[in-house]
Amino acid sequence: MRMKKIMMTIIVFALAVTVFAAGVREDDPRVELTAGSINAVGTAGARTVDYIAEYLSERSGGNIVLKHFPAGQLGQPPDMIDQCSIGALDVVWVDISNYGPIDKDYNIFGMGYVFRDQDHLARFLESPDYERMAEQLRVQKGVLTISSGAQRPARHVFSKKPIRSAEDFAGMNFRVPGLEMYLRTFEGIGANPMRIDYGESYMALSQGLVDGIENPLDAGYGMKFHQVAPYFVPTGHIRTVNTFVMNEDRFNSLPADYQELIREAARAGDEFYMQLVEQEKEELLRAMEQEGATILPAIDVVPLQRRLASVARDLEAQGAWTEGLWERIQAVE
Repeated sequence: MRMKKIMMTIIVFALAVTVFAAGVREDDPRVELTAGSINAVGTAGARTVDYIAEYLSERSGGNIVLKHFPAGQLGQPPDMIDQCSIGALDVVWVDISNYGPIDKDYNIFGMGYVFRDQDHLARFLESPDYERMAEQLRVQKGVLTISSGAQRPARHVFSKKPIRSAEDFAGMNFRVPGLEMYLRTFEGIGANPMRIDYGESYMALSQGLVDGIENPLDAGYGMKFHQVAPYFVPTGHIRTVNTFVMNEDRFNSLPADYQELIREAARAGDEFYMQLVEQEKEELLRAMEQEGATILPAIDVVPLQRRLASVARDLEAQGAWTEGLWERIQAVE
């Protein structure tokens, strides 16, 4: 009997730790939140938002419910950001470059070869420049950046034909996101960029409307682009992060313990995502090869970097982002 009481005490204590770990109380109100992403079901991105939802539910004792609508069910990123701004959608988890139409400094995330590597990107996200950008997003759109630490895998190329040098991009038709800097990047390397909805990209490739598409490895595999563009070319031309943003009024309406738990869950999601994509990288490359794709060796990107550095300076002179931002990013050590 004494052992049974001890076990019951341990169980009750464990439950209490789970419920109160982030300061959430049993009598706190039940909150339902909606979240949108464009990530296909089963991909690292979609699994991460689901993980955040589970994290919130477990640590709030079921009081915080985050309902995730993946695969662009609520629209493309600009649509979801607008919905979040007016309070029709609580949370958006999308690539940071999608905020360019709101604050021009975000355009730089869509420019090719701005960041040398992932560490360079991470250090910039800790800079005063990025802090100012997040504040501008809040002021202009009423959207609060909860976390921007989910570093995406570098973007590469899925092509219908082999690409073995920078010159091979000349004249190729490429599907790119409907963001100005992606267009300028592929124009800058000599290709013909075409704006096509993400969900229609597979069909565009299969019908020969485009010769290739750029995408992170995990997202591209999830969309099965390698089935219709079987040459995978490691280019690492763009490095960005996924951001967890929330309608500011909705966030501020929540109890302080809920706010802290949401921040904690978003940070946990960042770690989960990066571990997941790192673990999946070799598995996805092997899977693509087994499914008939060819993994080509990395090309010499120096000629592309030089071309795009010139394009970036021209764009800055035209007001694409704040004067001096590109140079300040390059100076980040």
